[in-house]
Amino acid sequence: MNGRPLLDNALDGQLFVGREELTEHALRAVRQGVNVLLVGPRGSGKTSTLHRLAHLVRQRSVLTVILDGRAAEDAVDLLGLLAWRLGVTELTRHAQGQTERLLTLIESVEERLRSIGKGTVVALIDELARPEEAQKLFGQLRDDLWRLPIAWVVSADETDRATYLKPPADAFFARVLSLEPLDEQASHALLKQRAPELDEGAMAVLVLQGGGNPRTLIRLAQQVLLDGVDPAQLLGASLRQAQVLHQVGEPARRLYDEVVASGAVSMSEPGLLRRLGWTRPRAQQVITTLLSAGLVEAAIEPSSRGRPRKVYRALPP
Repeated sequence: MNGRPLLDNALDGQLFVGREELTEHALRAVRQGVNVLLVGPRGSGKTSTLHRLAHLVRQRSVLTVILDGRAAEDAVDLLGLLAWRLGVTELTRHAQGQTERLLTLIESVEERLRSIGKGTVVALIDELARPEEAQKLFGQLRDDLWRLPIAWVVSADETDRATYLKPPADAFFARVLSLEPLDEQASHALLKQRAPELDEGAMAVLVLQGGGNPRTLIRLAQQVLLDGVDPAQLLGASLRQAQVLHQVGEPARRLYDEVVASGAVSMSEPGLLRRLGWTRPRAQQVITTLLSAGLVEAAIEPSSRGRPRKVYRALPP
């Protein structure tokens, strides 16, 4: 039992619960060549839903490419990755400027798709590292992308919805689908699939606490099964934690939710500051409130740039 997203295969497809209707809506859209924006909060199952959709599309012998957009630095990098996955070998060596490189990549992809003759391709993009790059790709170059025989399905964090749909990109995504919290039945089914060792009483407690968020449900199940936490004690601790969160105020609650969803965050992360609409000093001020309330802990960890950074993690209830 781990918290990894489900993959696009038949085995993981058996574990997919609670998003069947939404996936069917997305499948009907891409069959018609309609672009889809899939939005939801972190932990709601966006990545698993994309992989499930990719599996269903491939079963219909449609060429499908699924990419982790968070691995691309910008729109050029993302489109270059898509071109490479489609078999484009000659990229933008001589193009100058971002727009020219993007247009050259689009031309390369168009030529490649024409040569392989596979009909409409489905490209599934799991978020973008920098959501503002969506405006360059799906907004400024909207008409150029429309020329390609590609149906796009792009996932986005709920907090970035407006960025992805800023005109003229709003017209590019003719269908916007939201991942709502799982209902009680779907939450129970998820736990039954992913943590069958739980007894019915424990499942009922976790469903009550999980709020319909798949990642939260799995995290709670891990606490019970791996850490030996008693579900009843977990419920009591959660109630006490909820009381503390009520006392620290709305800004601290917003930041706490970000820490929980991300696992570990630094107050210097641009994405975090953008989602909150805060400056770094403001974020540092609020995280101090959470530290004082005993809701988070700080740790020093290595950074890819060589300098260690301070990160914050939520403490269990």
